[in-house]
Amino acid sequence: PASSQYTGGETRLAASGASPVGVALAFKGAAWSEKSLVPLFVLQHILGGGASFSAGGPGKGMLSRIYERVLRYGWVQSAQCLNASYTNSGIFGITGIAEAGRGNEVASLLVDQLKALTIVTSEELQRAKNMAKGMILYNLESERTVYADQGCQMLVYGKLIPAKEVVAQIEALTAADVEAAA
Repeated sequence: PASSQYTGGETRLAASGASPVGVALAFKGAAWSEKSLVPLFVLQHILGGGASFSAGGPGKGMLSRIYERVLRYGWVQSAQCLNASYTNSGIFGITGIAEAGRGNEVASLLVDQLKALTIVTSEELQRAKNMAKGMILYNLESERTVYADQGCQMLVYGKLIPAKEVVAQIEALTAADVEAAA
């Protein structure tokens, strides 16, 4: 099918006095068949996200950029990377929710995180690659997830792609690959 045409835009809605403010910054991402699919998947793990309160522990994203650079502000309630791919297009971005009256501040923080993706440290890259590989392998534990993934692969690619091939693609990524996708 023909690629969907990405059209940017801006919408602002007024909120009542004490309502939290939400900001979403999203851009054209990768379709399932695009070269930037795997690098954006790893970038998603570099950014991470979650709520301002977390009990911590393994897999909670406590070392992600969003946790370290955005959620440390008490007035930010949550923030996360968004990354969705489809057969002919995709969307990649970042969202945040903050206390009322803090829209400009949270928007500025989110923009700073997207700008900073042009430089990725080797430690961040390895951590994100490990998380991405872990997610792929963990999903093999659920029959339902495996069957859903296999159905999507057959519809999109016309063949099944073994998990070890996807893991190899993730492992082969360099910082330059990920920075170029940003």
